[in-house]
Order: sequence, then structure tokens, then C-alpha cells
Amino acid sequence: MNDSDRVKFHAEIQVMEVDLNDAVFDSAARVDAFYDELTRQVEQTGRKWYFLIDYGNCRVWPEAWIAWANRGKRLNLGWSMGTVRAKASAEIRSQIEASAGRDTFDANLIDTHADALATLADMKAADERAELARHPKLDADTMAEFERRLRFDPDEHIMETDFSEYEFADSRSVDAFYDFLERRVNETGRKWYFLVNYRRCLVDQLAWIAFASRGKKLNLAWSLGSVRYDASPETAAEIRARAGTEAFDPNLFPSRDEAVGRIREMRQAA
Repeated sequence: MNDSDRVKFHAEIQVMEVDLNDAVFDSAARVDAFYDELTRQVEQTGRKWYFLIDYGNCRVWPEAWIAWANRGKRLNLGWSMGTVRAKASAEIRSQIEASAGRDTFDANLIDTHADALATLADMKAADERAELARHPKLDADTMAEFERRLRFDPDEHIMETDFSEYEFADSRSVDAFYDFLERRVNETGRKWYFLVNYRRCLVDQLAWIAFASRGKKLNLAWSLGSVRYDASPETAAEIRARAGTEAFDPNLFPSRDEAVGRIREMRQAA
């Protein structure tokens, strides 16, 4: 099996599965070649994943283990939201447990593939509960309000966010909305053109730093291009000022039709 075929992305459950069944890593060079391909693939997705590593009958020779542990640690720190390891041999279990003790991480060694998937599902659910706990005001009505303000159009490759008549009074309100947006776009497993409705949206001065920071982070991770429309003169001026400082195109338009037209131009150019 080619290294490229050993990696599968399950976008619907946010899992990257690495199939190491019958693989042999007999040198640091072999480890580096494998992790170079694995890193290339996960970087192309532009998002983090829960990792499932299937070690069925995998062998890592002693002279390759330091490279294996170092590359695995680097990949996990950069791209993993949680890692579970299934079907490891006694030798590999011993090595992973020793590394976990030194580097203070949970080995999460599971006997079967099915149990590993179940453990990852539990991790994901716990993370989602923790996110809601950080924002206790996100009751069912608030979540429904956020859902109403978000729409994905796969045919046009557009994620549309409706900020119309919404008030961002402080950083907590910004974080609540953007945590929701990040989770929802993350679940799609792909990048989008962002279309943002600013009609009568109010961003208090106390919220602008958080609003700009979270918007920039979301754009860098998931946007193919962002277009904004119907912003008030004050909001438009603030966006243009930040665009000048951070060197991005504000793409501000009076109407939705003009904004969608701009996105279509971007798609044609791309």
C-alpha cells in the first residue's frame, strides 16, 4: 500500500484515519518519508482533526523509534484535536506508554477499531459540551438564532453569514458567535467564499479588537475570499482602516447582488 493511500479523512465525524496495517518502519528516513506525506495531506485540508491511528501488525524498528515519536508529536501538536491508537502490538504499546509518560500525553491505546471510533466520538462530544459551557448564555434559542444566520451554498461555494441587526457588545458576544461559526465551517471540511451581511450590524468599540481578531483567524483558516455588503458608514470605515493596516481587500459593496457578483468574479479568476 502506498503511503498516500494510508490516510483517509472522514469529514462527517472530523476524523483523520491513518491505516498502518502491516506497515514496516525500519529507519528514520522511512519514517520521515511517511510523515512528510501524512503532513502534506493534513495541511492541504487546512483544518484540525481527531486522529485514529490503526497499528494493526505495524512494526517500528528500534532504530526508527526516536524519529517516529518526534514526527508524531510534531503532527499531533499542529493538527490533532485528540488522538486514539488502535490494535497496537505489545512492543508498540510499551514504546507509546513510555513516550506518554515522558511527554505527558494520554496514550489512548484501544484494542479495536470500533472502540477507537467510539472513544473519538466521546472526545468530540465532550469538546462540544465544554465549548457550550464556556458560553453559558448559548441556550437553545441562541443556537437556533446562530443557525438561522448561517447558510451554505455548495453550488456557489459560498458560506453566507447574516450579521444584520445584530449587536456585538463585547468580546464574549464575539467569541460566542465565532466559536459557533468555526465549529460549523470546520464540520464541512472545506473552504468557502465568505459572504457577510452587515446591514445595521453594530460592533461596539469594546468588541472591535476581538471581532477583527476572530474574523481574521476564520478567514485565514477557511476563506477562499471574503466579500461584505450593506455595512454602515461607521462599520465600513473601521473595516477599511483595518484592511489598510493588515493588507487585505475589504471588498465592501452596497448590495448582496453586487457582493455575489464579486464572488463569481473571484471564482472565475481562480
